[in-house]
Amino acid sequence: MVEHHHDIMMTIVHLGHIHRRTAQEMMEQYSISWGQPPILRYLSDNDGCIQRDLAENCHVKAATISSVLDNMEQSGYIERRSQKGDRRVQRVFLTDLGREKHELAYRVFQQLQQECLDGIAPEELDQFKTTLRRILENLQKTSGGPPPRHKARPPHHHHGERED
Repeated sequence: MVEHHHDIMMTIVHLGHIHRRTAQEMMEQYSISWGQPPILRYLSDNDGCIQRDLAENCHVKAATISSVLDNMEQSGYIERRSQKGDRRVQRVFLTDLGREKHELAYRVFQQLQQECLDGIAPEELDQFKTTLRRILENLQKTSGGPPPRHKARPPHHHHGERED
């Protein structure tokens, strides 16, 4: 039975690769690099957070977040300010341009989601989500526990949208 369903797992892997590549290409049109949307999303809800919290909540290593933030600061998306009383602590703030990029990233992910799910009935999606969750639970048992938790919500909640 496992051999027979190998193609299901390969399809899931392939889906992930194509989704990421497509999202990257769409984001590049707006000068948004792949690692930036989770940071923009977190800052939209936690503007002025410290850099360490940003790294932890976006599941990025401290050295990596520093490099990504350097690029975002050079692009004018964020601003870093030293905390009063402790110049070693950097607080990170979205600029107006950063807020615009956050909204663009949200729209890109919404458009991509619509394109991916086009023509699939809500009942089919509900069953698929249930099946994927069971696969994830099985994988977590095998791997010794859950991976770092990523928030599975879009970069920004708009009123009237359903959150699953």
